[in-house]
Amino acid sequence: MQQLLLRALRSPFWLRMLLKFIKDTDMKNLALFVSLAIGSTLWAQEIPQNWQALLQAAEATGDSATVEHIKARIAELYPAPTEQVVTATEASDKKQWHGLRDHLSGDIAAGATYNTGNTSSQQYLITAKAVYDDDTTWKHTLKLEAASKEESNIRSEERYRATGNSSYRIDEKNFVFAELDFLSDRYGTYNYRITESLGYGRNLYTGQQLNVSANVGLGMRQAELTNNTKDNTMLGRVGADADWQLTPQLKFEQSVKGTFGGEAAIYESNSGLINKLSERLYLKMGLDVEHVSDVPVGTKNTDTKTTIQLGYTFGG
Repeated sequence: MQQLLLRALRSPFWLRMLLKFIKDTDMKNLALFVSLAIGSTLWAQEIPQNWQALLQAAEATGDSATVEHIKARIAELYPAPTEQVVTATEASDKKQWHGLRDHLSGDIAAGATYNTGNTSSQQYLITAKAVYDDDTTWKHTLKLEAASKEESNIRSEERYRATGNSSYRIDEKNFVFAELDFLSDRYGTYNYRITESLGYGRNLYTGQQLNVSANVGLGMRQAELTNNTKDNTMLGRVGADADWQLTPQLKFEQSVKGTFGGEAAIYESNSGLINKLSERLYLKMGLDVEHVSDVPVGTKNTDTKTTIQLGYTFGG
C-alpha cells in the first residue's frame, strides 16, 4: 500500500494537486496528510524521494514562494537532514561560485606618508588588481589605482586610473587581447585620457622562475589636456612584461609600454620588487615612470613616482 501511494504521489497530476494543497492548508492538516501518504517514512533519516520530486516540480514552476514553503515543511517534518533541503538551482549556483573562486586571484595594497612640523603634508596611494584565469583560453585582468598628495593644505596630486584587459590564448605561445584604459590626472598632463586598443602578444619565454612576453597593437585615444586642448587620435602600441622569481620570498616585476599617435607619444615603465612576508601579506617597493612628448606649457614631460606599499593577496 505504501509503495502504491509513493508511486501515485510522484505522478505529475498528484504533484500539481499537492502543490495547491500545500499552499492552501495549515501545518496540522499537512502533517496528517503526509503521515497517511508515506507512513513510516515520515521520520526517516533521509528526505523521501516523493518530497524531493515535489520540491523539483515546484522549482520548475518558477514559484519561489511555493519552493520556500515546501522547504520549510520538509525542515519541520525531517529536522535531521535539514542541510539536504537544497534546490537544483541553489546547488548549481554553489558549484558555479566555487568554480569562479578557484580561478579568481588578486591583491590590494596601500601606502601613505605623513609629515608634520615646518612642513605639513600627506600622501596616499591605493592599488588593487583582480584576475580571472580559466587556465585554458581566457584571462581577464582589472587594475585600479588612486593617488593623492597634499602639502600645507594645498593639493598637488589627484590621480585615478582603471585598466581592463581581456586576452584569449591561441596556443601556449600566442594570444590576442583587448584593453581599455582610463586615466584622470588633473594636476599632471591630462584632465582625462581614454585609450582603447586591440593587439597580438607572444610569450617569449616561460619558465619556473622567469616569464617574458611582448605585445603590439592598434587603437584610439580620446583625451583632454590640463590646458583644455583635445587629443583624439588613432595610435599604435608596443609593450613587454616580465616577472622574475628571485627567491621563494622575493619577486621582481617589470612592465613597459609605448603608445604613438597624434602629437604625443607616451612611454610608461612600472617596476616592482615584492617581498613576501607571509602566505598573504607582502611588501612592495615600486618605481613608476611616465614620459609624454607633448605637454602643456609649465608641465614637465616626465613624471616619476617611488612607492612603498603593504599588500594582501587573495585567491590563487
